[in-house]
Parts: sequence; structure tokens; C-alpha cells
Amino acid sequence: YFEKALRLNADAASLRGVKIVVICTVGRRSGHYARQLVMRSCENVFNSQGIVAYSHHHLARGAGPHALVDEEGRPATRLHVYARPWDLGSERFESVRFGLVGAARAAMFG
Repeated sequence: YFEKALRLNADAASLRGVKIVVICTVGRRSGHYARQLVMRSCENVFNSQGIVAYSHHHLARGAGPHALVDEEGRPATRLHVYARPWDLGSERFESVRFGLVGAARAAMFG
């Protein structure tokens, strides 16, 4: 999602009035990006504080407008937590982590 958002921020005026919610695993990257958007004069920018923390919120699981959903719009049952140190998601979700190669690649290349 960051790649798509990076393309969008080139024209902050086109995002005027649009609610922008940025999210990542634990909130560090999304917080950094939210600050960048605000500095570029985007309004209505919200940092979700990370998908891991949000997974513990009672609205995250279910069928409401704030529920986590999969790529087909169904209630999510799995949560990508990146790697073992960040495997702190709610027990209501199955944790999914990178394998050793994927974690090493992500650490090297972001």
C-alpha cells in the first residue's frame, strides 16, 4: 500500500477532504509516512498505530465497517505480523510470518 500512497502524495490538492489512514505492522513506518503526508499539506491523515495493536480492538473481528477483511472482502482470519518479534497480534487471528529468507530479504531491502 505504501507504493500506491507514495504515488498519490505527489498531488496533495487532489486528496483534499479525503480521509487517509496509513497502516503498517506496528506503527513505526505508518507514523513516519503520516508525518510526511501532513508536511505535504494533506488533511485528515490518521495513523492506525499498527495492525498488530488494532487486531486487539473489538471491532477488528467481525463484519462491521471497521473489521479487518481479506482481499475478497471477507472477515479476516489471518494476520501478517512480519516476524517473530512482532507476533503480538490477537489470539483471534492466525499469525502469518515471513520465512527465514523472506525476513532476511525484507530486512535488507525494506
